[in-house]
Amino acid sequence: MPSTRAPGTHPTSRAAIETHGLSKQFKSVRAVSNLSFSVPHGSITGLLGPNGSGKTTALRMLLGLVRPDAGTSAVLGLPFGAIADPARAVGAMLGSRGLHPNRTASSHLRVYASAIGVPDDRARQVLHRVGLTDTADRRAGTLSLGMRRRLVLATALLGDPRVLVLDEPFDGLDPAGIAWLREFLAGFTRAGRTVLISSHLLREVEPIIDRLVVVNQGVLVHQGSMEHFRARHRARLVVACSDPVRLATALAAAGITDVRHQADGKVAIAGSDTTTVGRIASSSDVTVFGAATEQTDLERVFVAMTSGQCADPGPSGVEQ
Repeated sequence: MPSTRAPGTHPTSRAAIETHGLSKQFKSVRAVSNLSFSVPHGSITGLLGPNGSGKTTALRMLLGLVRPDAGTSAVLGLPFGAIADPARAVGAMLGSRGLHPNRTASSHLRVYASAIGVPDDRARQVLHRVGLTDTADRRAGTLSLGMRRRLVLATALLGDPRVLVLDEPFDGLDPAGIAWLREFLAGFTRAGRTVLISSHLLREVEPIIDRLVVVNQGVLVHQGSMEHFRARHRARLVVACSDPVRLATALAAAGITDVRHQADGKVAIAGSDTTTVGRIASSSDVTVFGAATEQTDLERVFVAMTSGQCADPGPSGVEQ
């Protein structure tokens, strides 16, 4: 059976993408500082941060478009510049500036197909894959924003890459376009391929990403699985009672240890319910005055992390 590994890549690389200590300064602006993160094979990893946080600079360094002042990066085990056939290894979507407004969708793709050495028929195949078969003869300048985004994605797919690197692909899309792109990316990784996607809004990518990397002002704030992130910030039962300390002690004795004391004197409890907490409180002579379930808005948690109002646990905000 022939290998599906992209030519010129390292077959035993531990991660599809790795960066170590990437740093870049433009004049007096420190865009990226000592940034290290990894993207596991077969995952969709979100690179999240506010506008101007260094996401695009990090992606451009990864793709060899910007030279770092310090640090290294690798795609499929090699620096991007050392990959023998980069179009088969990585497809990139960095905006839509490369679209000539007077060139048709099919002619645009044939130009790029010729540049990377794939048959012209590949243009037809990728147009079909992104749902643009009926727009093949339309000029790029007449396409909607969503259609232009799909055309750029089709360009990235010409080489049948193992990895996709997408910079803010959801920006400006309508709900139907967002839903389509989410489903496409999920299908891409179901085939064992890998996606690194940047965004300034967690809610855009949260439904599909497996792993979260958060940067702010060019510095790593958090890295870890979405499963851990959701568990860390899961819904809590907020209880007002006569003796919060006694209640917390009784809950711990019953095996309920994820308990936080709030500044208002209430107790926030994860992993339990009103009936169980009420029973434990009663057996401990603690009076419960009221209880309410508080859902966690992960977008608010993300905003707080990038504004310095909170940080996730672990060294340098990192959870492996």
